[in-house]
Amino acid sequence: MTPLRALTIVVVSFACSTAGWAGTVRVGSEFQVNTYSGGYQYLPSVGVAGDGDFVVAWQSHLQDGSGSGIFARRFASTGAALDATDFQVNTHTTSYQFDPSVSVAGNGDFVVTWTSSMGQDGDSDGIFARRFASSGVPLDVTDFQVNTHTTSGQSHSSVGVAGNGDFVVAWESFGQEGSSLGIFARRFASSGVPLDTTDFQVNT
Repeated sequence: MTPLRALTIVVVSFACSTAGWAGTVRVGSEFQVNTYSGGYQYLPSVGVAGDGDFVVAWQSHLQDGSGSGIFARRFASTGAALDATDFQVNTHTTSYQFDPSVSVAGNGDFVVTWTSSMGQDGDSDGIFARRFASSGVPLDVTDFQVNTHTTSGQSHSSVGVAGNGDFVVAWESFGQEGSSLGIFARRFASSGVPLDTTDFQVNT
């Protein structure tokens, strides 16, 4: 899980014309997102609110004291940082938390999901999440588990948040569909309450 080389996280803002990417114009220059630079910071994910403010989440090696952890930082639509430093997303820090995904609701609240290794869900990798207010204040005291099927590994999550804050998390699950990897998902209300009792299979 240790990368071969460091990756500096940068974000470039773009203004897009209604004609699409052909009319894309860069706004400003690239800038560094992470303030902590020890070890490796990599695998970033960006979520953008309706007003252009955005959140970047990434995996940081050894920053949470064990393996890697998930960190994030908020920015205004201008690119100005809304947080003086990175903040830690995951509360469970044993071993590796990696491969984050972040998405933002219409009011600026956001959800971050990631893979947690070494048995946090009881067996190999599992999918975990945490909700935050637009101010960056956590809406969940601790991480919550997304997947209900825990046999073998569940990894590589992707989260999408609706305008009202309801969200869907999708991921790959090994052996759950009966043949190697399959795609599964689960829906949640903006409050974090599951809308599905169990995971549902996406691929036919």
